Amino acid sequence: MKIICSTCKKVLGVQRPLNDNAEVPAKCPECFQKEKAEALKPQPLPAPGERKDITFENGLKGYLTVAGVDSLLLSAWDLVVSGKKMFCAKDRKESFLEYLEMIDKNEVDVTFIYSSSIPLVKSDGRRKKDYSL
Repeated sequence: MKIICSTCKKVLGVQRPLNDNAEVPAKCPECFQKEKAEALKPQPLPAPGERKDITFENGLKGYLTVAGVDSLLLSAWDLVVSGKKMFCAKDRKESFLEYLEMIDKNEVDVTFIYSSSIPLVKSDGRRKKDYSL
């Protein structure tokens, strides 16, 4: 049996039974390193208002939406899961888990704040004197 790289189709070796022409899929070190490097690259987050299909670690499929200026007004602790705005805190965990049990787990919509910007007023460097009595 031939051991063949499933990506580049390079023959890596043979194994018993030697007279069998079947192919055994494997990964050569070069293709394995390429796939490892690709998997370690940071995945770009969607632009504000754009959806990105994802698969969560537990196997649930859904999509992420980054809240933008024209979308929902969210604080740093808010999260929208399948249309319901939730506040992320330890004491609200039970209600969040109950809500997750009620929704359809085939598709989960998650909206969160990824970054924010705050306009700053440029100062002339002088302190204002307090003239109050």
